[in-house]
Amino acid sequence: MGTLALFAVVAACSANAAASAEVNEDKLDPFKLWSAFPDAIAVTSSTHSRLFECAEVTRLALDTDSKTADYDFYFASTGRRMTFHLAEGDSPGSVIFTVGSDPNPSTAAFYYSDFKTCAVISMKFIGNECILLVKKGLNESLPESCIDNYEEDCGVEIPKDSKLPCID
Repeated sequence: MGTLALFAVVAACSANAAASAEVNEDKLDPFKLWSAFPDAIAVTSSTHSRLFECAEVTRLALDTDSKTADYDFYFASTGRRMTFHLAEGDSPGSVIFTVGSDPNPSTAAFYYSDFKTCAVISMKFIGNECILLVKKGLNESLPESCIDNYEEDCGVEIPKDSKLPCID
């Protein structure tokens, strides 16, 4: 993910840009996302990977001091479970994670969330995946903004007449 740079010509513009940067950083706060999403369903991925299709995600732990979280991923397509250990990265929206007992870290990026219904994340796990997560129980009433942000952030298009997996 690129570094956010702000250029200002006058002091008033600088103040507005700084306020805007704070809002953007808050919108990209992984810990805020983890706090808002105790469980979710991976509705679709940019590579159309069957691995992530309808994967169930359940938070196992949330540590407010270290700003870390553990999630259980249940991959319905394979019947396997994996625990993902997540920590905030160095820049807004960045996440460092490990899987199971493997100590080798990988990276993820958090692109969008309304903190009520959905989130768009990208992760390096068996390739690069950009995933639309939907809060469990809300997958039947997915707002158009979730789909729009997923398409824009992941560079994919979901045909308007197609039915997303896991959406009843």
